[in-house]
Amino acid sequence: MPYLFDGYNIYHAAQKALEQWSAITVMGMCDFIAGDLNYIKESGKLIFDGVCPRGRDDSCQVGSLSIYYSGDYGVDADTLIEDIVFSSSDPKRLVVVSSDREIRAAVRSRKAVSLSSVEYLASMVRRYDRPAPMPRDPKQKFSGLTPAETNYWMKVFGIDDRDK
Repeated sequence: MPYLFDGYNIYHAAQKALEQWSAITVMGMCDFIAGDLNYIKESGKLIFDGVCPRGRDDSCQVGSLSIYYSGDYGVDADTLIEDIVFSSSDPKRLVVVSSDREIRAAVRSRKAVSLSSVEYLASMVRRYDRPAPMPRDPKQKFSGLTPAETNYWMKVFGIDDRDK
């Protein structure tokens, strides 16, 4: 499911949600979200209000996350997000992350998935708090001993071929 993020909405929610994120930069937040999308094998668009800061392209890519500034399109981020949802040929596949009530209502009217910024951040934190999966047993464990290993152990335990 492709994700659409209300940029400054999730940015400010992140600053308030966790103490260690209180001083996070916009690009730091972009890196976290891009990493999370990579982890869940999804793509997304992060849309900020205003125009692109000087010295940067009007849109950029961080992993599978595309970053846009709505001012470059002559609208605000909310309008751009709604336009994307309403122009989608399959809105049920979209996940829109915003705490804005108007956006969430518009998204639900098109049957897209709507998550508040806090809900998304909480799910992202839960994904990273999971313990690492247990390592799989080595393939050698299931293939048995090689003939040379068998002979070695037979000698160690004093087993003669005739005792088989």
